[in-house]
This record gives sequence, C-alpha cells and structure tokens, in this order.
Amino acid sequence: MNGLVWREAVSSDHVCVSPQWRSKTWEENRIGPSQVQPGGGPYGPDTCKQGFVWRETRPSDHVCVSVQSRTDNRRANGNAYTGYAHPDQLPANGTHAYWTQYGSQLAVSPSHFDFHGWEPARGYQSGMANFGSYYGDRVVTPRECRQSPNRNMYVLAVDETTGIVSNAGRVAVPLCLYP
Repeated sequence: MNGLVWREAVSSDHVCVSPQWRSKTWEENRIGPSQVQPGGGPYGPDTCKQGFVWRETRPSDHVCVSVQSRTDNRRANGNAYTGYAHPDQLPANGTHAYWTQYGSQLAVSPSHFDFHGWEPARGYQSGMANFGSYYGDRVVTPRECRQSPNRNMYVLAVDETTGIVSNAGRVAVPLCLYP
C-alpha cells in the first residue's frame, strides 16, 4: 500500500511495513552478530546472548533481537494481509477457497493458515473461524451459510510463521459472516 515498503528481514521477506520499521530491521541485521553468544550454546552457533532472542520473521531468521522486536514482528506477520494495495493480484501459492458441494459452507486449504476476506468495494473482512473440516480442508463458515448472489470477495491466506500472504481465490461472499 502507499507509504509502505517490504520489511526485508531476510531474502524474499515481502511483509509490508513503514520505512522506519524496515530501517530498524536493517539495523538489527547489521548488529545482530554482536548479540550472538560467543562460542554458541544450547541452541547451536546462533545462540543469543542473555536478554536476546531470535527474531524469527521466518523459521530460519536467527538474528538476535529484543523480545519486544520478536513480538512486534510476529504481529506484523499475522497482519501482513493488510499491507497490500492489490491483494487480488497475489499468487495462490497452493491455497484454495471454495464452497462445499451443496454450497452451504465455505472451505479453505491448507487448513493451518489464517484466512481473511477482502471485497474490492468494502475492504478487509474478519470473521472466518474453524467450523470443522471438509475432506481435510478447513470450513470457515457455519453450516447452512448462504452465498451472496451478487457480491464476490477474495480469500487471503496468511502463513503467520513467514508472513507470506496468498490469494486463495475469488468466491461468493458468505452472508452469514458479512451481511
């Protein structure tokens, strides 16, 4: 979105943040090696000094930072879907959203992601939860949910461990969630 930039904590980190956040991230990358315990420790050669933890913007991100920085970056990963100006243009990356066989519930895969709706005219919608499973996929609406006959939305999948956002597809708006 306008005014945001990629965080770039590690290569291919495209979580959108403020320019100040990215500068802080680059500074953490620069000084991170000085926060590593000399000689390693119980977590291997990347063990952090007392008071520091791995940033973990990705599972492989072992830059040593404050606990607050790791918490802030985890929150940024979870909210990464809100930073894109055109989420409808994001790649699917193996995600999929669809109405079940009888059109009574919206299902998504893979089930371990968080899912959010985005309507071009209305913006982001919340409310998708876990209402069971359908052939191994997660059902995100209650039983007997009605589909809008004239409104469509995109389902965005967020991998909170990496901040990667995917477009799981365009579907009819579930009126039980978004009247």
